[in-house]
Amino acid sequence: MSLLPEGTPLEVHPLLSLEEMETLAPAWDHLARACGAPPVAFPSFVLPWYRHRARHDHPVVLAIRDRQGDLLALLPLLVGRRRRGHLPVSLLQCATRNAWAPGVTALLHPGADRELLAGCLARHALALPDWRIAEFFPLEPGGLFENALRREIVRQRLRATSFPPASSAAIVLEGAEDEEALLARFTRGRRQRVRKGWHRLEAGELAVREIRSPRALGEALDDVFAIAEASWQGQRGTSIASSPESRSFYREACLRLAREGRLDLWILVEDGRPVAFDLQVVEGDLAWSLHRGYVPEAAPLGPGVVLLGEALRRHLRRGIRRCELFQPATDDKRRWNPDLPTWHGLRIFAPRAAAGLLGRLDEIRQIFRHR
Repeated sequence: MSLLPEGTPLEVHPLLSLEEMETLAPAWDHLARACGAPPVAFPSFVLPWYRHRARHDHPVVLAIRDRQGDLLALLPLLVGRRRRGHLPVSLLQCATRNAWAPGVTALLHPGADRELLAGCLARHALALPDWRIAEFFPLEPGGLFENALRREIVRQRLRATSFPPASSAAIVLEGAEDEEALLARFTRGRRQRVRKGWHRLEAGELAVREIRSPRALGEALDDVFAIAEASWQGQRGTSIASSPESRSFYREACLRLAREGRLDLWILVEDGRPVAFDLQVVEGDLAWSLHRGYVPEAAPLGPGVVLLGEALRRHLRRGIRRCELFQPATDDKRRWNPDLPTWHGLRIFAPRAAAGLLGRLDEIRQIFRHR
């Protein structure tokens, strides 16, 4: 069992086709589990994203194996055309960037020399061809991969700026002995809505469908897409059902998650009509709420809070200790967990005239932002 002893030369394998990536999926899944990565870093999410949401981009997965062929590190990336500073540029970025936070970043095997692996991934990522700007988000402040990127920036004399720090809300269930202790995690207004929702559920005025099986998934996703289209996100054209590519991505990703036993899809029903959904993924004693939505007519009910409250009540009974909400940590949500982790990112500019100019403009913009 190697795990990189005594100066082992590292081999980085850039995977460029979905067929190669699918072959790597079992080892990738095992590595993501070992790293405690969020579900958006698992192949069951990234590969459908590549297939349906990034069809006009060029996916690249950097993989490092030891002499025995065991996967030790992995970094899923995309190269595509984006607009930055009103100019179209070739952008290198982490897979699923802008879809979820925290999102995909470097996976480093906890039993190996992680600093060595991080340095190798950073060096090879910045050596990829045809990019003008590279964006890496999220990064743990002071983490191994961020430090490796910064060393490469200095070594190659690149220009770089930082993303503003961001946190995502989470609810800690650990230590909540009963439902009253769970309710104490909510603000006063939300607590009242959750309690009222529980009463209506017990009276049969509301119902909750929990979908985990692949067999029930097709009809359930039809309901989810209908709710998403009717929601405020649908009215803005930003819902998960806003395009055929988005729908096909979620159908494949949810099917893979259900087959793996990780899917936990919740639908709230009022008077026989689905009015809200909460798409969650469960891994061990952790849950992630990836997407939520509700129809506008049900707004007085507070359907999102009611459904989340019921999901958390059932999670509490099952021993789930934390639920990540994948949304900005506003002040009212900090009550759920005041010790929220913070991420930021790096924007790195290639050593070319146009990219360097964009880098300088980005630095000036950040100076005025913080004044």
